[in-house]
Amino acid sequence: MEPLGNKIKKIRLEKDLKQSALHPNQSAIAQIEGGKNKKPSPTTIQTIAQSLEMTMEELVKDTDWKAPESMVEEGKYGYSELDFDLKILEDGKIEIQFRQYPRYDSNGLENKYCPTTSSRLLFECKKCKKPIASNKQIFCMGCGEKVFQSAGFKTMDEYFNKFNWSDYGLEKRIAHQKSLRSINPFDEILAEELAMEHQTNFDIEKDKTWIFAQTINNQSKLEWLISFLQIDSLTLYNYDDFRSFKPEYLLQRISEDRDKREVVIIDFEGINSWLSITKEEDRILDFDDYCKGIKAKNERIYNFHVNMEFQEKLYQKMADELKRRLNYTKDNLIALNEEEE
Repeated sequence: MEPLGNKIKKIRLEKDLKQSALHPNQSAIAQIEGGKNKKPSPTTIQTIAQSLEMTMEELVKDTDWKAPESMVEEGKYGYSELDFDLKILEDGKIEIQFRQYPRYDSNGLENKYCPTTSSRLLFECKKCKKPIASNKQIFCMGCGEKVFQSAGFKTMDEYFNKFNWSDYGLEKRIAHQKSLRSINPFDEILAEELAMEHQTNFDIEKDKTWIFAQTINNQSKLEWLISFLQIDSLTLYNYDDFRSFKPEYLLQRISEDRDKREVVIIDFEGINSWLSITKEEDRILDFDDYCKGIKAKNERIYNFHVNMEFQEKLYQKMADELKRRLNYTKDNLIALNEEEE
């Protein structure tokens, strides 16, 4: 690797600059270029890089400079809002843990984006800017606001209550999806089995909210629950049965017919009614920025997409976790049957 001082000197001479042009302290540059100071501070390197019209990352790349230990010590992490692990425990409690990444890599380069989702890493509270201490932190210790994205429910029973999951509610969901001729075909046999299972129940029983302890042991219900969690994940942006505010969908409509751009934009303006936005200053109006998704420059649009993508991932991860439980149950039943034979 090239000594950092050599690289700085080479670029400085190529640009025909004096040492004093790189930093207020000219002797500091002389020591770095002369090899007497092989570990200049990140602040000093940042100043030099700006003077050379390049980024710090570009300047230290392929050199022998390493970040000080203090830059990668515990507590200085960035957190992804969209890369997280989810577990559903035996009692139905839902645990979510957001992935953390060192703020700086071993070369002292700042990690700004999540490597798996490309969303911005979160280093501080969005409201008061107080640094985040842990990925287990729920509320900011500076202003009391929530730090990370939230599911809105802590247990499966809370989820069932929030979204009115009952036998009667499931039947309505199934009927609705059949009427749409969804791209996610439903198992007619499974639907008939479910109907037969509950045909002797009174209507008041069918309106009872599901309980996780019972649902987890009911294969039919569990399979339907998984199916609808996956559908909810895929249709979160939908504003009616067939149309969506998802950026990819809007861009696809335009790509199919450029003349439709104005029509699509007019449809897009309905997003404010869909979100029940009444204040003029809160309205989402920039179509092109909106279609960039989590790459949007507008902070409100960016946060909206992060929240939507979090919910999409949340439902899919819940489905995956329940599917794992379902497969485990099936495997145990197969093993039990084999033992009996």
